[in-house]
Amino acid sequence: MCPIGADGGHFAGGVWKNFHDLRGTAATRLCLAGFDDREISEMIGWSVARVAEVRRKYVDKRLIVRNAVERLIYMNKRTQEEQEL
Repeated sequence: MCPIGADGGHFAGGVWKNFHDLRGTAATRLCLAGFDDREISEMIGWSVARVAEVRRKYVDKRLIVRNAVERLIYMNKRTQEEQEL
């Protein structure tokens, strides 16, 4: 069992974790999924500047570009399908 600290965090696997860490992980994954900083800030309750900081620090820019291109391709395909109807 992991000890609980005064701030509600847990020591597990040699690393101190708390709910703030979970929001950081969520922000990183949302960045990789193609969401922009404004969208993420609204979802997790951070400022746009804080989300941008996490993006710069933790997210590989190549993955962001790849995911953005995939999102554009998907949206273009949907638009074409709708026009064919």
